[in-house]
Amino acid sequence: MVAIENTGDAPAPVGWNPRRRDLGLIAGALLGVALAGTSFLVRGGDMNAARFAASVVLYAASLVFILYYVAAPLSRLVRSAVTDALGSRRPSLAYGFTGVMGIYLACALIPETLGEGRLSLPTLAYSLLTAAVVIVFLLSAGSRRVDRSVTLRSLQRLSSGYFWFAFTVVDLDRVVGPHRPDGHVYEISLLLLVIALLISFADALVLRVKAGMSERAL
Repeated sequence: MVAIENTGDAPAPVGWNPRRRDLGLIAGALLGVALAGTSFLVRGGDMNAARFAASVVLYAASLVFILYYVAAPLSRLVRSAVTDALGSRRPSLAYGFTGVMGIYLACALIPETLGEGRLSLPTLAYSLLTAAVVIVFLLSAGSRRVDRSVTLRSLQRLSSGYFWFAFTVVDLDRVVGPHRPDGHVYEISLLLLVIALLISFADALVLRVKAGMSERAL
């Protein structure tokens, strides 16, 4: 069984600056705000529009997560300037994903808070759990020490697995559930998740083959 996160060596960072992580976080948050505001206004600016805005931001978060997920495997499978740059900026993508998810959680809480004046227990529990996993994801996936730390790798796999499962469930619900008018958009997201998983499997297989060849050579 191939792990959700492979631990092969990604390309070494070129000119890495910790400020890139901050820029990634800011860029993700700005992306979430722009999408939420635009969606809210386009849909009429009511509570249903607020819920729609939350779903749009969550969809964008899933796309950023997919990009983060395939960054390192692609940089190992396809060696080029573009994929090497993508792999070296993976921590920035993790921060960008965190920024988008932060805006999503705010959007998810607003409709109930303003509409009903209080949060339901399921919404509050989901928001707290997701926020906790986002923090764990940021501390592990956003660190360049992850490849050298068993603890960080474990946290990275657990948090990534949570989001991979959550996005898959949301996409399946939108495709086959009562929200079928949104189906085509979420079919694309579901397809991208499958492609990302296949890329991860291919990367793990190549790493295993290379490791076997190295052992035989010794």
